[in-house]
Amino acid sequence: PITVFSDGIMLYRGPFRPLGTSECDTFVEELMDDRLPYELKFQHPDGVLFDVCDVSSQTYASASAAARAHRVSDLASVDNGMARLAPRPPE
Repeated sequence: PITVFSDGIMLYRGPFRPLGTSECDTFVEELMDDRLPYELKFQHPDGVLFDVCDVSSQTYASASAAARAHRVSDLASVDNGMARLAPRPPE
């Protein structure tokens, strides 16, 4: 699963990748060019389908705070996107 926020993306449960960083921009550019992102080529050599959770109306921080405030483990309970695990709290 990939979660799209207004200020970046998160693959699986993280880490969060802010827009403008090479980790985020390279990943998105590869997807937009219809290529499998390099970091996934060894795990999924034949390709992979992504479930996309669109919470682009929220920042990563606001979505995380809302998930914590509601004591939920998925962002779908906070927004109407597809069920995704909320970001892990800082260690």
